[in-house]
Amino acid sequence: MIFSVIQSANAMLVAKTPLELYNEHELIVTGKVISLTEISNRETIYNVKVEEYLKNPKPYDIIDAYGLGAKNGGIVIEDDTIFEIGDRVLLYLYKEDGKYKISQYSFIAPESCDKHQLLELATIPGEPIRRGGPPKDQIRLTDLEGNESDKKFFGNDLILINNEIVISYDAWNDYRNYRDFDIEILITTEKNEPVFYEKHVLYNLEPCSGPLTESWHFVPKRAGLHNAKVTFVGVPITYSFVVRENLSGGSVDKTSYPLSPLKQFKSGVPANAVECREGLLRVIKSRDGSPACVQPLTYNKLAERGWANLLGSQTTFYVFANDTRYEISYHVTGWRNKVLNMTADLETNSLTVSMQNKNKGELIVTIPKTLFDAKTSPEKNTDFFVLIDGEESEIKSKKKTDIDTTLKIGFSEVAKKIEIIQITLL
Repeated sequence: MIFSVIQSANAMLVAKTPLELYNEHELIVTGKVISLTEISNRETIYNVKVEEYLKNPKPYDIIDAYGLGAKNGGIVIEDDTIFEIGDRVLLYLYKEDGKYKISQYSFIAPESCDKHQLLELATIPGEPIRRGGPPKDQIRLTDLEGNESDKKFFGNDLILINNEIVISYDAWNDYRNYRDFDIEILITTEKNEPVFYEKHVLYNLEPCSGPLTESWHFVPKRAGLHNAKVTFVGVPITYSFVVRENLSGGSVDKTSYPLSPLKQFKSGVPANAVECREGLLRVIKSRDGSPACVQPLTYNKLAERGWANLLGSQTTFYVFANDTRYEISYHVTGWRNKVLNMTADLETNSLTVSMQNKNKGELIVTIPKTLFDAKTSPEKNTDFFVLIDGEESEIKSKKKTDIDTTLKIGFSEVAKKIEIIQITLL
């Protein structure tokens, strides 16, 4: 069934709370634009396939939505809602003169967002309170191997003086747009004396994404009660743990950790020579050339969004063949392009890379010589060729050393599988 709605104009959008928007509109739906027609220089008709009714369900699978504004050759004014074919949308609808009209609070809905995130309501009126699922706001304490003790960390012997621990927190972006978030950690003793502090910004977290795990390494220097407080988007989460005397003679961390990147930079260390703590990677901020140390999961995203220039190898994937683990370093360019998986086949001397791409880009991958050495005689000359989704593709550049080969391979936005095959030259 199909019914039509007509959009009306407002002079200015007034800020409203999510609950106000929900209560003020008679009908709310999510759906996908499957066609559109500009019927005048101020009006476009959108054919929308309904995904879900979020308020007052109706027996319609498709709606024709008449919206103000015409993108191509028409007139668009402030607060017009313009959609394109393929857009997932959330439509706030209300009745006027007996017809449903599109409110200008309607918007394009990211594919990653569920209905609660789109409406910014933890519980939608009329539905039962959501329970269960992993808690988002919690701090985790582990040793370097990831072993976690009892939840309260009291009366246990995991945390000892001079033994390094890892404090982790999962950051989430529950909003429907890209956002920057401040995150900081403060560790104090039972006398409220600060013993560790760090603050930085998580840049451009994707809409409705998470968790992005932030971790800090801490070496306690005194016994007694400690309090860790992580503050994310202004909301503090606290956790208490006890540090015991190291009486067992266990391992003691004697590592000398570098100063923060900014302190090194201000002291005269060149940005490209700044040292990062183990587990972090160095980038150069595009806006001012200063250095920063970031988590590997965020490293590539910062460069793709123009916030930072990459330095060195940013990501490592481990493949297993004949019960041996091989380290494959790689870098992917292009907005929101990423590697999903890598597998090695020693029978065909091939490395298969599964991709998820949104744009054209390049894969720069370093293949260790030892990966295929078991089947190839050292004295024989070898080379590589590449198949992208079964079609032979050009290798843009190749750099060969005694221990590995680095290839630069271009790909399109629709590429799904890149096969890198080693061949023996006669």
